[in-house]
Order: sequence, then structure tokens, then C-alpha cells
Amino acid sequence: MGALPSEILLGKPPIRVRLRRNLRARRYILRLSTHGDGAFLTIPRTGTLEEGLAFVRAREDWLRERLGALPARRRIVPGCTLPVEGRTVRVELHPGPNIHLEDGRLLVGGDTALIGPRVAGFLRARARDIMVPEAFALAAQLGRVPESIRFRDTRSRWGSCSSEGRLMFSWRLVMVPARLRRYVVAHEVAHLVHMNHSHAFWHLVGDLHPGWQEDRKALRESAPFILGHDFGEGAAP
Repeated sequence: MGALPSEILLGKPPIRVRLRRNLRARRYILRLSTHGDGAFLTIPRTGTLEEGLAFVRAREDWLRERLGALPARRRIVPGCTLPVEGRTVRVELHPGPNIHLEDGRLLVGGDTALIGPRVAGFLRARARDIMVPEAFALAAQLGRVPESIRFRDTRSRWGSCSSEGRLMFSWRLVMVPARLRRYVVAHEVAHLVHMNHSHAFWHLVGDLHPGWQEDRKALRESAPFILGHDFGEGAAP
């Protein structure tokens, strides 16, 4: 089982395909990046790079068609709108260095060239302020304490939980309605008890967040829109 490159470029014009090995996967899985910048290939434990490349090449036409159907990227610039906790706000410039919400507007000060990264930083801080207490509160119901909680701008998942109890969430979850965000928090907190997706796991998710099925579906449907917002170079990672 050799080391894998982090990514490959497929065809012309090239499509970026990021590679990762999953020791629990039983088959090759090709997943579209909802950022519109390529795809992810999961290679199973016994899989090879050569087999993975053949798997991707056989699906190149499908991949190009799906990428072409994604919504256009939405740059964060003065006058644009974006969702914050499920409510649409308008980005506007204002004097001073601060950034804050006021009457349906996100008022951003400072260098206009950095407006995208500044908005991303604001959203990440807001996600941390809201979701860390939510995660600790749900974990306390289970008699557990997360080892740590981090926030990233992830491309293929909304959250994760390591076997050591380290939780990770996409800070973009602060953009969606509260119920959808809380579903992801409940999902990852439930992994503090069950590191799998067994019947017992989903039963526990239901205890923490009744009606999770509808919220998971709604979150999947909103993913291309949420992940399509482009905060530019230097945005919160």
C-alpha cells in the first residue's frame, strides 16, 4: 500500500481530483466538490493509484457534466448578499475597522480589497461563539467532553469527530438556519459515543436532535449554494 499523491489533474482542460485513502472503505468513491473546483476520490484500503486513475477516467464525462451544472461562484463584494444563520444580509462598507450585523446589513470596515477574507473571519468567529457552547451542552447530556473543537473551511464534509474526541466543523455552518447547524453538531457529538453509523448511532442522533432526517436532506440541498460563496484569497481556512 504505497503513498498517494495529494491530487491529480484529469484531462484537458484539467480537473483537479484530490485523493485520499480510507481504510474502512470497501470501494472507490468519486465525489463532486461542491466548491466547483474538482472532485474527491476515496481509495479503499487495498486499492491502488492505478486502479483509482482508471476509475476516475471512466467517469470523466459524468464529472465534467456535473461540474458544469453547478451554480456560479458568488464573490463577496460590497453590495452582495449572503446568508447568516439562514437570514439574507447585505454586505455594505462603513467607516472604521470593525465588522458587525445591523438591521439586515453586514457592515464591514477596513481595506475594501480584503472584504471577502474579513467577512470569512467574522463568520468563523461567529460560528465558534455559537457552536462551541452547543457542542459542549449536547456532549454533557451524554456524559462526554470533547477533547477539542476546531473550525475549518472544509470542502467535502460539514464536520468530523476523531477517535480521540476531537471535533471539527465547517465555519460555513453559521450561514445555514439554526436547525440544520444543530443537526451537524448533534451528529458529531453522537460520534463521541459511537464511532460508526450503526443503528445505535442514529438512534442517539435522534435523541439529541429529533427530526434529523429532514434537516440532513435540507442541508444537502443547500450545500452548493452555501459552498459556492467565494471569500477570496486569504479567507479563514
